[in-house]
Amino acid sequence: MQLVLSALAFGLTSSKKTRTLGAGIIRPSRFFPDSIFIFNFFQPINFFFILTDEQMSSLDGEPNGRIDELEKRIRHQGDEIVLLRSVIAELVRRVGDLENAASRTRDNRSSHTLSGSTLTLPTKSSATRSTGRPSITSLSSPLNSSGGKLSSHHMSSESLQSSSTLNRQSVGSTSSYGLRNSPSMDRLATPRTSGGSTTARTFVTSSPSTAAKPTPMRKWTSNSDFQSGTNGSSASHTLPSPGHHANHSTLPSGTTQRRQYGSQAHLNDVQPYAGAAGNGSPAGLSTYRAAHKESVFNPDDGYLHVTIRGKGMNFHVPSVDCLSNSLTQPNPPPSQRLKLEWVYGYRGRDCRSNLHQIATGDTVYFIASVVVLVNLEESVQRHYLGHTDDIRCLTVHPNKMTIASGQTGNPEKKKRPGGSSPGPDEKLVHIRVWDSVSLNTLHVIGGNGDFDRGFCCLAFSKMDGGALLVAIDEAQDHVLTLWDWQKAGTRGDRIAVTNCGPDAVFACEFHPSVPNLLITCGKSNVTFWTVDGTLLTLSKVAGSFERVERPKFVLCLCFTENGDIITGDSSGNIISWGRAAGNRVRNIVTNAHPGGVFVLFCCSDGTLVSGGKDKRLVGWDQDLNRTGMEYELTDNYGTARAIAQTRDSTLLVGTNRNCVLQGDFISGFSVAVQGHFDEIWALATHPNHHQFATASYDHFLTLWSTSEKSPIWSMEMQDGVHAVAFHPDGDLIAVATISGRWFVLDTLTKEIISSQTVNGDTQDLLSSIKYSPDGRFIAVASVDRSIYIYQILEGGTKCMKLGKCVGHSSAVLCLDWSTDSQYLRSNSDNFELIYWNPSTLKQIVNAAMCRDVEWDSCNCILEYGVAGVWSETVQALSVDCTHSSGSRVLAVGDDGGKVKLFSYPAMSLKSLCHSYNGHSNHVSTVRFMHDDSRLISAGGRDASVLQWIVI
Repeated sequence: MQLVLSALAFGLTSSKKTRTLGAGIIRPSRFFPDSIFIFNFFQPINFFFILTDEQMSSLDGEPNGRIDELEKRIRHQGDEIVLLRSVIAELVRRVGDLENAASRTRDNRSSHTLSGSTLTLPTKSSATRSTGRPSITSLSSPLNSSGGKLSSHHMSSESLQSSSTLNRQSVGSTSSYGLRNSPSMDRLATPRTSGGSTTARTFVTSSPSTAAKPTPMRKWTSNSDFQSGTNGSSASHTLPSPGHHANHSTLPSGTTQRRQYGSQAHLNDVQPYAGAAGNGSPAGLSTYRAAHKESVFNPDDGYLHVTIRGKGMNFHVPSVDCLSNSLTQPNPPPSQRLKLEWVYGYRGRDCRSNLHQIATGDTVYFIASVVVLVNLEESVQRHYLGHTDDIRCLTVHPNKMTIASGQTGNPEKKKRPGGSSPGPDEKLVHIRVWDSVSLNTLHVIGGNGDFDRGFCCLAFSKMDGGALLVAIDEAQDHVLTLWDWQKAGTRGDRIAVTNCGPDAVFACEFHPSVPNLLITCGKSNVTFWTVDGTLLTLSKVAGSFERVERPKFVLCLCFTENGDIITGDSSGNIISWGRAAGNRVRNIVTNAHPGGVFVLFCCSDGTLVSGGKDKRLVGWDQDLNRTGMEYELTDNYGTARAIAQTRDSTLLVGTNRNCVLQGDFISGFSVAVQGHFDEIWALATHPNHHQFATASYDHFLTLWSTSEKSPIWSMEMQDGVHAVAFHPDGDLIAVATISGRWFVLDTLTKEIISSQTVNGDTQDLLSSIKYSPDGRFIAVASVDRSIYIYQILEGGTKCMKLGKCVGHSSAVLCLDWSTDSQYLRSNSDNFELIYWNPSTLKQIVNAAMCRDVEWDSCNCILEYGVAGVWSETVQALSVDCTHSSGSRVLAVGDDGGKVKLFSYPAMSLKSLCHSYNGHSNHVSTVRFMHDDSRLISAGGRDASVLQWIVI
C-alpha cells in the first residue's frame, strides 16, 4: 500500500476507462498498468491506495465485503491524517504562545519599571471573620487529594460582526434556560414544593486533578492572544446595557411546574449610544447609557437622590465620601479584570448529541452560552465565548477540528435593513462555525435575521469533505436549510430550503458513505432526503415501518461501520434500515430498552452502545445481537442523552441530570463533569478556604474546591434550596429552602445539626440567609415581608428564635450585616432600603444615623455604592453584587446574563465597567472569594456556575 499524490492520481483518471465503486476505484492506467487506485476525499487531503492485480481479483470475487473493508481503512487513515494535522497545528500554536508570553513578559517588565509599582488585590482582614472558634484547616476529599495544578484559558466572546471583525471578540449574552421567564423585582409568589428524605448524594467523583498532570507545553491560549492591543483580556469597557425581555418558553419534559417568583413586564428595547473612547473594536469601546435622569447629590443633607424605574430614592452617603467633589462623575473601570477560569456543569437536560471528541483529544460540550473544550487527562479547560445566547446544538466537521454551534435568540428581532451586521447586544438566532485549535470564528451563518427560532439539529456533510451544513430550526414548520457554509464571504450561501413539517425533529445526519443522503428522525417518522447539487433541491422519502408498529417518536440515529442506519424509538425498539435496504426496515430488536431508546453510538471497534429510559447502557454487535455488556446508571446520574469515545476507547456519557460520566462496561463509570440540573440561586464562598457552596431547586447542595475545580461533596436536601451562608468560622453552613424551612449542616460530616421553620402557618420561600460577623446571630429573610432573627447557641448546634423584623411592604430580597453585628440592612422587591437594630427588632427610622456604618458585605442591590448600576432603562431586575474590601471593586450580575466589574462606589449612571459574557440568562448571584482572588457567578435558569480569576 502506497500513498500517491493527488495531482498524479487525478492525471490517471483520464488515461483509461475507469470503474467507480464505493469511495472510488481507478482502474489501471498507462503509468501503473498492474495497479489500481482507491481514493476518498477528506478535504484538504486526498489519499489513495494502490492494489495489485491479485488484490483486485480478490476484490472482484467478494466485492461488497472488500469494498466495506477498504472504506473502513480509508476512514481510519483519514482519522490519522486529521490527527497529524491537528498535532502540527497545535505545535505551531504553542510556539506562538511561547513567543507571545515572552513578549508580554518584556512589556510588563518595561511598564513596571516606568511605574515603579504593580497593582495588587489586598486580602480581606481575617479579624472581621473570627470569633475565637476553631477554624477548618482542610475540607479535602480523598478523591480530590492529588493537589494537581490546574490551568485553563479562554477566548473572549464575539458579537455578530462584519467579516472584517470576525476574529475580534466582544461580549454579551441573554436568554432563557427553557424553564420560565426571568425573575423580577415584582412580588414573589410561594412555590410548590415536594418532600423527600435527606440523603447523601452517592457521586463517585473522579476529579480532573486525579488524571495525569499537565505537561509544561500544555498551555492553551485564548483567542485574545492572537489579537493585537487587548493584552489577552476579554472585557470591553461598557456601561450596563438595557436588559432584554426574556421570552416565555415551554417547560422541558419531566419538569415540575412551579409558580413563578414574579413577572417581568414587556420592555422596550433601548439602544445605548457609543462614547468617544475606543477605536471601534470591542476591547476599546466605551458605551454610555441613555438615561432620563442622573443622580443628584445634596451636599447640605449628605444624600444622593436617584431615580430607579420611576421611583425616587435617597441614599445617605458616608461622611468621608461627602467631601469628594466627584460623587456624580462617571467612574473609570477598575484596573482589575476577569478571566474565565473554569465552567462547572453540562447541558444535557433538554439537549441531545452535544458531547464530542475532537482531533486534539479534547472533549467538547456546552452549557449556557459557553462551549467548553476540556482535556480530561490534563484537567485543562478552554472556552469558546462567541455566542450571546443559549446554545442549543453542536456538531463537529469531518476533519474533527472545525465546529459549528447554534444559539437561540429573540424571535422579535427582525432582519436588519441593508443587511448590516447586528450589534453586540442583539440576540439574533444564528450559527457560528469556528476553529477548535485557535478558537477563531470562521463564519457566522444566519446573523442577519435568517432564522426566527433556535435550532434543534446541525450536521456537516461527510462524503464531500464537509462542504455542506444542514440546520433545522424550532419554528412551527421546522425549516430545514442547507448551506454552503464556506461561500459568500463569512456568512455562507443558502442553497436549499424546505419544511420538515409541524412534528418535532430530534436528529439529523448525513450518511458517511452514500453521497448526498441526509437522514432525519422525529415524531413517528424517519425521513431520507436526497440533495440535488445541480438543481439545488431536496427530495424526501419516508421510511416504511412495514414490519413493525410505527413508534410515537424516533429519538436517535447513528451509522455502523458498514454504513447501516440504526434508529432508536420511544417504543424501546432498535431498528436497522441497512444501506442497501433503502427506506425499509432490515432488522429490528424489540423492547431493547423499556420506555424508549434515547441515544445510540457506534464505537471504533464496531460495537453499538445504546442508552434508554431504563438507565441502562447496553452493547450490541453489528447484527444487533447483545454482546453481554451492560451497565445501569444510578438515579443520581439520570438517563443517557449523549455518548462519545476517547482515544483510549473510554466511553463518555452525558446525562439528563447535567453530568458527564467516563468509564467502560467492565470497570464502571465515574463522574467527569458534575453540575446542577435546575435553577441555581444559592451561592456562598468559604470565609477561610478556597471553597464555595452552591444549591439548587434540584434539592442538591454541593461544596466545591476552586483549586481542584471539582466537587468535594454533594448531598440531597428535602426541598429545593434558594440561599446558603457559611458561619464566620467556616465549619457550619446554613441552608434556606423554598418551603419556609432552614437547616444548619456540619461541613465536614454533612450532618444536619439544626432544623427550623420560620412560620408554621405558611411555607413561604426564604429568599436570603446570613450569619452575623461575630457568629452570634443569623438573619433569615422571607417573601412574607419579614426578617427572622435567631440567636446561635452551643457553638451553632442550637438556635433560638428572638423574633422578626416587620416593616417591608413586599418580599424581602437581600440582607447585609454591619461589621460590628449591631445593624442590619435589607432590600425588598418594592425598591425599599430599610435599616434595622436586630437586638430590638426595630426599624431605624432616621437612616442618616447609619451613613457611617461599615458593612461586612455588599449584597444589597439598593444602596448608595451601587446606584450607578441602575437606571430607568436598565432593567437589572435580579442583580446581586459584592465588593472586595480594600480593593474597591464592585461585581454585578444582571438579568442580561452579563457579569460586570465597576469601581466602587458606582454612583453615576455613566460609570464605566468591564462586561463579560458566559451566562445565557439572569445572573442570580455573584460572590468574591475570601481573598478576592476569584469571583464565582451562578446563572439562575441556565444552571451553570462560572469561576473567574481576578487579574
